[in-house]
Amino acid sequence: MADSLIARLSTVPGLVVRSTGSVQRYAGPMQDPVRAARELEVTWIVDGSLQRRGDLVRATARLLHAADGVAAWSGGFDEKFTSVFDVQDQISNLVTQALLPVLRVGLGTPARLADIGGTRDMDAYQLCLAARWRAQGGRADEVDKGVALLNQALSVDPAYAMAWVELAQVHRRKLWNSDGLAAEVFEPANAALKHALALVPNLAEAHAGHGFSRFWFDFDWVGAEHAFRRGLTINPNTATAHWGLALLLLSQGRLADGFVHLRTARSLDPMSPVYNTVEASLLLANGQREEARIRLNRSLDISPDLWLTHLAAGLMHMSDARPEQGIASIRRAVALSDATTRSWSVLGVRLARLGETEEARSILNQLLTASKSRYVTPTSIASLHAALGEVGSALTALEQGLVLRDTRMVFLKGDAHWTGLRSEPRFVTLMQALKLDRYGPGLSPI
Repeated sequence: MADSLIARLSTVPGLVVRSTGSVQRYAGPMQDPVRAARELEVTWIVDGSLQRRGDLVRATARLLHAADGVAAWSGGFDEKFTSVFDVQDQISNLVTQALLPVLRVGLGTPARLADIGGTRDMDAYQLCLAARWRAQGGRADEVDKGVALLNQALSVDPAYAMAWVELAQVHRRKLWNSDGLAAEVFEPANAALKHALALVPNLAEAHAGHGFSRFWFDFDWVGAEHAFRRGLTINPNTATAHWGLALLLLSQGRLADGFVHLRTARSLDPMSPVYNTVEASLLLANGQREEARIRLNRSLDISPDLWLTHLAAGLMHMSDARPEQGIASIRRAVALSDATTRSWSVLGVRLARLGETEEARSILNQLLTASKSRYVTPTSIASLHAALGEVGSALTALEQGLVLRDTRMVFLKGDAHWTGLRSEPRFVTLMQALKLDRYGPGLSPI
């Protein structure tokens, strides 16, 4: 129920609603809603419970003020289990009415279920939730299981537009967590988004999904920005649209606006370890060390075993002139990562910079050997060649990255791995081919 209520209430002008991913961490009868509100940095929180007896469900809900836990509104509903979605509609409307006099702004009404791409089939709904939780860890087997669960949900209810959006998002996880070949990732992702928009043309999350396709695969900077902004016009509480737009703007050197959208995305989903980690890496790249440390520590609190967070921690240690701790953290990231070569390449680059060229070359040779039997992202190989002073081989790998649409090519201008290549004519040609030469120096995430 929380997921559906969040989806409805987030469409109401004047309300900023935290994401399902952040809120569901506080599910369970033993959770303190006031503590949850404080950690989520919200003014109001909706607390409630469901009890089922036979084919009846008892739903209770309270709108609590976070400062003191006082209830501004409470209500209870007894419905048949098959009509639980009608209960969600009632609670959404009543919570909005309770907020009207408090916020002193004119609020609209929550969107209808059909307008937010929802479903009224409980099996499809539960399969979609299970897929979301299985895929969030990012390991290749977890992502594959998420895809399978979503396909099950869509076989039950093919008109479930948000499940199509979720399917596209899970496919995109393969880019960062398992060296997914871009063409093989975006073909099913774009097909899923096409289904979603055919069902709900103004589905903000689907337009944001198209933004990622144009950004990370088409290398269409103008089209990507338009898609992200269209999603935000439809629903300003769409965290993925803020997130994608932030990465785009920051990669182009449009730092002020980029950091605004980055913070907004994180505020909408404050319990996302990925959002916190990537923000930390971008703040560190921009010289904002203490702010970066706060975000990194928050990410470690949320998810202490996320490989990406340990990779960022390693870079933070390196920035603090603590190379031993830095290498140890990066090795931890390698141990935690599954099928991605990103952590290996960062380890090799850092070892090369510390003079440990023998191990760095060994890592490069391992990736080159692996690339003969499976896809290895060209930027991972290029960064190792560059760190070892092999300029020609690095440029050849980057040129292959352009052909194969390696997603990290979008950060070519701001990525410090390429500092020694920037004056090379072949690198300049790459920048022109990507049309990145028209933008200022940008920032590259971890």
